[in-house]
Amino acid sequence: MKTLIEKFSKNIVMVIFGVIAIYLATMNIISTCYADRREHAFYVFDSVLPILITEILIFLLYYYIKKKDIKCKYQFKLSYFLIFTFVLGCIYVVASRIQPSGDQRVCLDIAKQMHYRNFKEFEPDGYMQTYPQQVGLVLFYYFIGFIFGYRNIIAIQLINVAAYTMFVYCIYKIAMHLWKSEKLAMWTAILTVMFIPLLLLTSFIYGTMIGLAASTYALLKAMDFMENQKFKTGLSCAVAAAIAMLAKKNYLIVVIAITLLLLLHSFCKKHIKALAVITIMIIASFSLGKAATISMEKLTGIQMGDGMPSVAWMTMGLQEGTRANGWYNEYSVKTYMNNNCDTEATAAVAKNDLIDRLKEFNSDKLAAINFFNQKLASEWADPTFQCFHLVHNQTKLVTYEQKPRTIANRVIVYVLTPYLNILESFIFLGILMFAFFEFKKIKLWNLLPIVVFIGGFLFHLIWEAKGQYTVCYYVLLFPYCIKGYANAFKKFDEMIEKRRSLGVNMNSAITVVQAFRPVYLILIIAVSFKVVTLLSPLASYTVNNSNDKYYTFFKSKPITFKTIKGRCRIKAWDSSSYLDIKKDANTGLYTLFMNSEETDTQRVNIINQANNLDIYFEDARLSLDAIELPKVDETKAQYVRNFYSTGSKWGISQNDDDSFAIKTPDGYCLTRLEDGSLIFEAEEPTSEAQKWKFDMLEANTTN
Repeated sequence: MKTLIEKFSKNIVMVIFGVIAIYLATMNIISTCYADRREHAFYVFDSVLPILITEILIFLLYYYIKKKDIKCKYQFKLSYFLIFTFVLGCIYVVASRIQPSGDQRVCLDIAKQMHYRNFKEFEPDGYMQTYPQQVGLVLFYYFIGFIFGYRNIIAIQLINVAAYTMFVYCIYKIAMHLWKSEKLAMWTAILTVMFIPLLLLTSFIYGTMIGLAASTYALLKAMDFMENQKFKTGLSCAVAAAIAMLAKKNYLIVVIAITLLLLLHSFCKKHIKALAVITIMIIASFSLGKAATISMEKLTGIQMGDGMPSVAWMTMGLQEGTRANGWYNEYSVKTYMNNNCDTEATAAVAKNDLIDRLKEFNSDKLAAINFFNQKLASEWADPTFQCFHLVHNQTKLVTYEQKPRTIANRVIVYVLTPYLNILESFIFLGILMFAFFEFKKIKLWNLLPIVVFIGGFLFHLIWEAKGQYTVCYYVLLFPYCIKGYANAFKKFDEMIEKRRSLGVNMNSAITVVQAFRPVYLILIIAVSFKVVTLLSPLASYTVNNSNDKYYTFFKSKPITFKTIKGRCRIKAWDSSSYLDIKKDANTGLYTLFMNSEETDTQRVNIINQANNLDIYFEDARLSLDAIELPKVDETKAQYVRNFYSTGSKWGISQNDDDSFAIKTPDGYCLTRLEDGSLIFEAEEPTSEAQKWKFDMLEANTTN
């Protein structure tokens, strides 16, 4: 009976993991999501060819090494590798000298204010009462400030570097525990360092890296405990899990995963010690958080409230956002403030909104599928996991000259991002091969990191989304990726030996290509999925059965015959009027109109964003967008330029008479009406109302 329960549990985990792996692998092979500096998500399709070439080259290299019997002269030393990792992190932190921004900056400032007995942010509508989950991070900053000072950011970042090195050590040991192979553990550690976003996250002082190191150590100790039953090991697991949860509340997922596996282990193996470890871990995790809250109340003399309820974050995570679906859109904080910072009242409102949202999904299932597809893409199909965004958006202590900064940006765009894009597809293919080859072989107790990954995937399916949140679960799969390729190479060797035994000439390139058949299935599925997606109507739909379009997710890149980049004014082709913007006093929204006089509000900067053009009005700090507004005049469509929107993606194509059309990816053009208002209509090449020219103020034209 117990064996059946263990087997059933393992099969359930592997089936769920396999489905998720197939979905994410397919998504990453055919598409990529990029978030710019404003967290504006761009969805583009990838070519399968680079992935296919990379995979074939890997197998050819493996075949060549095996055939020539090439041996490495150098032995892998974990201690040397960890020293290298730590030094690499130190060089990056000291050389980049990046200052925090956003919430990390706010938490650091609050800690400094506490030092001077300024408790303004602890008032009912203050930051700490709104976000009480930040107590652990603020206390950490507060006590660290006594040692290193409140301006010594590099000291905190160096602590992150130590946590980064600790994670590399833990993931190496987890691979050793799983596969009992130094070679596979070595490649896991190397893959971890090759994954650049982890290194760049050392400058992100938001508890992410410390929590990742502590939670991974807890997973390692939990797996060791299930093997050796040493209570001391279980105690280390409990303490590490508690520290991780204090650093970041999201690591509650790790506590839940360990609890579930230890409960099954205790039942199936009759190990009572596991129940004691579970009890200690749960008590320690929640008691440490409570102790931090009590300590904060003692320091400030102000009682901490419950802040925004969880249901508000869930509701926000199921809403469209101006950045991307399910991303932060201020719903939770606005609802909290509108209800006078009352947690219970906010929860009641958010619950009703959540029910209404679920009803919308139920009534329009295609829209629901499209929503979650986009949300998951923004979380899991961004190969950078926002690491470059986090670095760009933080303030540098050193101001670099324009030329070095331009070179660095080009390296990121043309080298590092494509590298990470291919690496991510490579990793997911390895994970998929692991799920395929190890379905029946692996033991339940070795699936603990996978259980955490599944928990993170499901959690952020409904919670607030961001690539920087999901990276902590993604990196836990590296040992399984390496094992997947090891299994594929093993099958490759078996096939080669079988063909040799039959007297087949193994020097034939065709034979090597035939050996690559397991990957073909994945790639065929990916290409088929791409074709189906291109033909599907899910990407856009018509509003009110008119020519007005509401864009949420584009199927492909805009076709641009000639791209104009730079600062300019957009002028009508057949008149002296310029495209201008004005703010509606009632709605507070900006709309388009034609103006015969030159104004500063007309100045736009046309920027290439991941192969899409962003028409950015500098004076208003807003981008031209194509989202539908409440209509003042029901006979006309009004359009807003939204600072964060998935609608601000354009193509600019040149006509035969040197005029230009400003169009959406599927051919809807910016069109002037006789009364001077503007709408978007289907492309009509002969229409003078759809022709524009650019008065360049600072131009750079490329073919």
